[in-house]
Amino acid sequence: AGVDTKARWLAGEGWMLVSINYRLSPAIKHPAHIEDVAEALAWVHDNIATHGGDPERIVVMGHSAGAHLAALVATDPKRLGKHGKSLSIIDRAILLDGAAYDIPNLLSYRNLPDSSRTMHHNWVGSNEADHADASPSLHIKEGTDIPPFLILHTNRTVGSAECKALARKMDEAGIPAITVLCDEETHTSMNRNLGTQGHKPTEAVRLTLEGAYDGE
Repeated sequence: AGVDTKARWLAGEGWMLVSINYRLSPAIKHPAHIEDVAEALAWVHDNIATHGGDPERIVVMGHSAGAHLAALVATDPKRLGKHGKSLSIIDRAILLDGAAYDIPNLLSYRNLPDSSRTMHHNWVGSNEADHADASPSLHIKEGTDIPPFLILHTNRTVGSAECKALARKMDEAGIPAITVLCDEETHTSMNRNLGTQGHKPTEAVRLTLEGAYDGE
């Protein structure tokens, strides 16, 4: 949603937006989604220069499920490794209101709504090993090429806890990560209004792209 707004805003900031797609559940399950994302990212790295982009300045960004996949492709080296790439091709990752970065932990919540539990089983299945494999938080390791993260979230109890836990795991591994609570946003408006004036998430993204929001 809002791809045109994002593209116009990013172009004005000197960035090129590549909007990728991936197969959807319940027709397919993990790891098909992340395989599609990794293949697209590898293509961008190989081909973006011919379209005027810089393969040395690749940022992955996604909203909701897209935030999860952006986090996963930036933390699990085997996905890009399948295409002869490493995590080092990603300059940084920007996550817009994801809420399931540690699926085993999430599914352990007693008060998790049945609808949420069903949703996750629809895309990742019921195998616990797959739950771990699909969890960005569980791939974070010290001494890797995981890039700095900007983790934006709205005021949702479970989602906020997942975002903060992801940032803690990165901090423990010595990887820069900043969380920003966007309490005036809804899950929808954070993405829909990205690229508009007076929008807190937009300003956070701008600062991150300029290298001012991750310790650089």
